[in-house]
Amino acid sequence: MNKYDKKMIETATIWGEMSSCKKRKVGAVVSRDNRPVSVGYNGTLPKSLSNNKDLTNNECENKEGHTKQHVAHAEFNALMFMSRENISPVGCT
Repeated sequence: MNKYDKKMIETATIWGEMSSCKKRKVGAVVSRDNRPVSVGYNGTLPKSLSNNKDLTNNECENKEGHTKQHVAHAEFNALMFMSRENISPVGCT
């Protein structure tokens, strides 16, 4: 693993701390040419993607502790940001 890969993993770990999920906090970094292009963390869908108020309260687990159906992966959130900002994923890792 090269020094850039190590920094991307460290960056993903830091962004994972932003997650409101109690069971598992996961972060993701999309990079190109050894530079971060987008980041994301696991959590509920952004309000802009959901009309359902119950899905946007940032609670990832139900009362029994099970992960809710509409929790998005960190990778999905990072890619959705890229899509919204018209950033091409071509050549990204």
